[in-house]
Formats: sequence, C-alpha cells, structure tokens
Amino acid sequence: VRGSVAAGSVPGAGGAGGGAHPGAAAAGDPNTLARENVILKRAVAIQNARQQEHEATRHQMVELQRLVLSYQERLQNAEQTNYSLGVHLKEAMGARSHGGVFDRNPDVF
Repeated sequence: VRGSVAAGSVPGAGGAGGGAHPGAAAAGDPNTLARENVILKRAVAIQNARQQEHEATRHQMVELQRLVLSYQERLQNAEQTNYSLGVHLKEAMGARSHGGVFDRNPDVF
C-alpha cells in the first residue's frame, strides 16, 4: 500500500496523478519556452519602464519640494519687508499729522 500511494502522489512520477505542475509537461517544448521567454521579457521591460517613471516622478517631486521651500522663504521675507514698510509709513504719516492743520495740502479744505 505504501508503494502505490507514494507512486501516485509524487509530482512528475508519471501517470495522471494530478499533482504535477501544469507547465511541467510542456517544459521541454521549444515553442512554449520561446513564448514564455517573450512574455517574461515583456514583463521585465514593463517593470523597468514603470520603475524609471517612478524615479523620474520622485526626482521631480524632490525638486518641487525644494522650490516650495525656496518660495516660502521668499514669501516670509516679503511679508517681513511689507510689515516693516507699513510701520515706517505709519510713523511717517503720524509725525506729519502732528504738525497741525496747515500741514495739509492747501488745495483741500
């Protein structure tokens, strides 16, 4: 009993055991191997193309992040300059208005 069970369950042992790999029978066929080779080459080419696209996208994202940081710095500097100019303008307008009524434009009454 032991020998008959072992012979029927061993993959590739022959017969219709059903445990054999589906491509095992055609593994020696040159046409099948050539087709599988073409399929695998296409799969590798597709993976390489996707990886290159991913790398290009990642590189672009890093560059855009650098630009964002640069623009944030520029914006912060512009906001500080704007605030400073506003303070100086208020001081200048305040000093001018303390002079009295005659400091106004003489054409406006």
